[in-house]
Parts: sequence; structure tokens; C-alpha cells
Amino acid sequence: MNDVITILLPEDLGAERLKELQSELRGVEEVADSGTATKRAIGAAELALWVGFAADALAIGAVASTVLGKIIDRLRKKRVRGAVIELPNGVRISVDSATPDEVLAMASAWKKEEARWSRGKGHSS
Repeated sequence: MNDVITILLPEDLGAERLKELQSELRGVEEVADSGTATKRAIGAAELALWVGFAADALAIGAVASTVLGKIIDRLRKKRVRGAVIELPNGVRISVDSATPDEVLAMASAWKKEEARWSRGKGHSS
């Protein structure tokens, strides 16, 4: 898996809904796997799911935006309130309020940043 995002979830989601949500996200074509995690925040632990994608599934911003949009749609359909998607670069997207344009802008910026860092590896200027 090349890219992994984290979905921070409300603490009151419950174990059964968490399993259901994990299964639902595995149904997204570009998702290779997902699992649960506990992410430490200042003074508290947050319930989280990690979602890993197949190689190059998120290679460009527009594709990343489409995949993130599918995940957001599934979370909304499951009526998960208060969820936040955290991209590998630390940028967070509120599932409750994210617009398609915001998701595209964040995904594009994430992929551009990743490409900039990737080109720099192993090369001297």
C-alpha cells in the first residue's frame, strides 16, 4: 500500500458500527485494506480507522479527490457524524462539512506535496 489515510471517528460510534463501517469502506474499489487504530491526542485517545489504498490508486489529485469523495459519501450514508479524514501530510477534512471543491483542493495539494518530496529523494541538486 502506498497511501494510507486515517479517519478519526466519534468515541460513541460503538464496536458493531465500527466493524460495519470498516467493511463498508473495504467495498470502495480503490481500497486495499482497512483496520482500526487508536490515535493519541492531547489528553485523550481518538477512535480511528486507517484506510490503505492499492498502489497508485491516489496517484493524482483528481483521482485522490474522487476516492476521498466516495469515502465521505459512505460515511455520510452511514450517518457517521463528527468524523474527520486525516491525510498523510496531516491535513484534516471534516466529513460533515467538506464540499467536493474543498476535497479536490486538499487532495491536489497533498499529491503535489508528495510528488515534490518524492522527486527530491535520492537526487542531488
